[in-house]
Amino acid sequence: MENTQKNNKPKSFKKKPFIIKYEPTSDKVVWKRHPDFMHLELSSEGEVRYFDSKHKKELKKPKASNYYILRKKIDGKTKSFPFHKIMVETFIGEIPKNMTIDHVNNNPRDNRASNLEIVSKRENNVRQIRTWSNPNSFYNKDLIKAHEERHWVYNDKRYNWIEILKILHEKKIRYFQLKWIAENKKRIGLLPNGERIYRIKNLAKYLKENNEEPD
Repeated sequence: MENTQKNNKPKSFKKKPFIIKYEPTSDKVVWKRHPDFMHLELSSEGEVRYFDSKHKKELKKPKASNYYILRKKIDGKTKSFPFHKIMVETFIGEIPKNMTIDHVNNNPRDNRASNLEIVSKRENNVRQIRTWSNPNSFYNKDLIKAHEERHWVYNDKRYNWIEILKILHEKKIRYFQLKWIAENKKRIGLLPNGERIYRIKNLAKYLKENNEEPD
């Protein structure tokens, strides 16, 4: 029985560390500008400041996401752009088709250039499986902080992502055992025991429909 579970893991599951701690590669902070945001400067440490005044700009984060964004008006409409994507384009280069961005230390709020890497979608998925299948991730303070919002639903109750992982662990279910599907525009995780979890895409709408107060 023990060997059955091990054989289901990705080949790289056993070889790589589960959580990679970010270590800066240089003491020198580099500031650059992105061609679509010339009024701003981005630093290699993931900070943003206005180009003219050099005043720091606070990053925004959507209520139903763990990723920071930059907003820009285009043709009179405000559009949002993932900050980590802007960082990669500024400090690393263009993102090829069918590739994605990985936060090396698994923290979506750590957008330092050294913590971002262009990888295949398959590799990105393998890294997520490796991280979230390890109970040590439940107690990593940076990951707990990054996933503190309650955007997931299990048995009609809201939880944050770390709480969901702890529930699965108590049920002896590992992350790699979940099957992910899309249904009614929701990302749904099917548990081996027949239960399911799903991510709240529109938090305001969910709270209104369920007569819940914001956190």
